[in-house]
Amino acid sequence: MLRKLQVPLAALCFLIGSTVYADEGDEELAAMRKRVAALEQQVKDLKSQIAESNAALEEERAKNATSESKAFGSAVDILKALPDDLQPKAPDGWDKFTVTKVVEWMQKNPIGEPFEAKVKVQNVDVRQNPAARVNKSQPEWIATFMLKERDYKYRGVAFTQTISHYGTQPIPVYGNEQFARSAEKIKAGHSVRITGTIRKVVIGAETSGRRKIQVWLNDYAIESPKLDQK
Repeated sequence: MLRKLQVPLAALCFLIGSTVYADEGDEELAAMRKRVAALEQQVKDLKSQIAESNAALEEERAKNATSESKAFGSAVDILKALPDDLQPKAPDGWDKFTVTKVVEWMQKNPIGEPFEAKVKVQNVDVRQNPAARVNKSQPEWIATFMLKERDYKYRGVAFTQTISHYGTQPIPVYGNEQFARSAEKIKAGHSVRITGTIRKVVIGAETSGRRKIQVWLNDYAIESPKLDQK
């Protein structure tokens, strides 16, 4: 009788043990699933953050591209960039108190910005480069371009634009004989394209109801279909 009871008892113990192990297994599986769900949420959050970061980066790149591609095209374009309280007012532009603030603004803001304009030539002077006589590596010829001034009316104020390398002096461009010959063919009134970076903007005093604005350029280049700059 005792032997007969041993089998059901052993089986019962096995079933109880299996149930315990099964419960423990279910708990581990549930915990694992919980960890997996948490990791999946972390991955989802990370992807969302990356997407937001990439979108912000693309927006910043677009802004930079727009900023880099836009060049000032005239003295008036530079004036338009002035803050509202420094904008010129008819008839003279600025009083003596405001013009000093305009000069301070010009000394900081447009400097180094790109400039690109189509202007007319007043005259071109072509001559040999004296430096080439001493140093053979120097370009042999200089074509000096005097560009025409241009008058503008902005916000009821008359302005005259001057583009140069320094002050009101003409712009020297260096090259070989082939370039010099082509430059000599450019006559007064011919339009050229000038590019460069703004070195300085000089606001002149009001004279006879008009103000001069000098735009000085660095790293400049003068282009024309007539110029052979190879």
